[in-house]
Amino acid sequence: MIAFIVKSSISLGVLYACYDLFFARDKRFMFNRFFLLAAMAFSLVVPFMALPAFFQPDYFDDSHSQFIEGGIQVMRTVAKTSNGELNATSVPGSLFLFVLLFIYATGVLVMAFRYLKNVLAIQRLIGRSEKYIDSGVHLALVNQPVSPFCFGRYVIVNKEAYTNGQVDEDIILHEKIHVSHGHTLDNLFIECLLIFYWFNPLLWCYRKALHANHEYCADHIASRRSGVDSYCYKLIDLSSRRQCNPLPGSGFNFILIKKRIIMMNRTKSPVFSFGRKLALTVFALLTTLVVVSFKAVPSMSVPDPGSNVFTVVIDPGHGGSDAGAHNVGKDLLEKDLVMEIANAIEAVDKDPAIKFIYTRQDDQAPSLEERIQVAKDHQADLFLSLHVNSHNNSEAKGLEVYYSEKNTESHLSENYSSLFASDLKLSQMPATIRKANFMVLRKNVCPAVMLHLGFISNDQDAAFLSSEKNQRKLAEDIVATVTKISKL
Repeated sequence: MIAFIVKSSISLGVLYACYDLFFARDKRFMFNRFFLLAAMAFSLVVPFMALPAFFQPDYFDDSHSQFIEGGIQVMRTVAKTSNGELNATSVPGSLFLFVLLFIYATGVLVMAFRYLKNVLAIQRLIGRSEKYIDSGVHLALVNQPVSPFCFGRYVIVNKEAYTNGQVDEDIILHEKIHVSHGHTLDNLFIECLLIFYWFNPLLWCYRKALHANHEYCADHIASRRSGVDSYCYKLIDLSSRRQCNPLPGSGFNFILIKKRIIMMNRTKSPVFSFGRKLALTVFALLTTLVVVSFKAVPSMSVPDPGSNVFTVVIDPGHGGSDAGAHNVGKDLLEKDLVMEIANAIEAVDKDPAIKFIYTRQDDQAPSLEERIQVAKDHQADLFLSLHVNSHNNSEAKGLEVYYSEKNTESHLSENYSSLFASDLKLSQMPATIRKANFMVLRKNVCPAVMLHLGFISNDQDAAFLSSEKNQRKLAEDIVATVTKISKL
């Protein structure tokens, strides 16, 4: 979630800066409208994109990705800090997370209520109105003192003002253009986004810019009928009546009226100038895609094949939306436990002749192919996958070690499995060695072992694995066994 917010915000910020610098004062209104809509849609999708895996660290400097992921990791660390890592005056990490979730959920509820309230108010207003079609325009004549506005296919106007001829035809035409261009759909789209993304100021900037663009576009067409000067006077006259609208962000307020008049008197920028700005925007878009879509390779460099370094890939299972097994009573997830053990392994002092590489270092979910590719890229000597078991029988417990006979180094995989089974201690029960054809074992190009570090469904194992002290001891035993293997 944090990674999504950071990456989408970077994209929203870059594209909005391009819009504000290059296009906001340009009279290509249809382009501007779809640019804003596409920028929001792109920014919501780009966090899920990943560039092709053939880009390797030999040819690509991923320091920018390391910077982004490092910042995200710091945020996660603050949120997930355990009570044992905090001093007596600190707020526990779980409480901090609860407060954040409460604030976010409250904002979502408030925004959802606001959205439904406004839409239902307009629907009731239209439902009680007198319907009338004038020159192809669907009018909803209401008794409330409202400035003319549109919603869906209807233009809503005050009945008395319309009957007495106080609503100018150019103003009706202005709202008719909103209807024909489907501007209501744009407004509903961004209001829906704001329900869930209410805390992001960039999205409010997009809302304001999109609303202004709608008014500019309608003004540009409607002012042709009677001329720009006459049309401007009509806008000023209508805004001076200070009537209210059920919809937020009416186009008839002084600040926006002023901007609309200025825009109507602008001239369209030359094609060459527009093309140059568009090229810069495309460059910024591609740069943004590179920055937020590259997955940083866990290691900064590939070891020299001729060196004596023993390379071990540590693969914390699951991640992201794939939580793995869980213990509802103790609020434990497999993906979190194995990540905590992997972090403990990283913190243990190691033999400098051993290099540890991690398939993930935060709450991401690399595919099985990507996990195997890490071992290939780094010419690993051992692939060690970390998991936690689960069973319908809550009495099932203990450590299980898996290897595959279909692995190209199955003999070494079996030998290494025996060493882990004898060296790792989870309970009084001896570890069990099993054969399995899990993809990360079967298709790996190096010896591969999978450790199922106890049963999360068993309260005794779950309590053991959730203890920071036990995680540290387990990590030390794993590193010690790896060290023993590296010297064989």
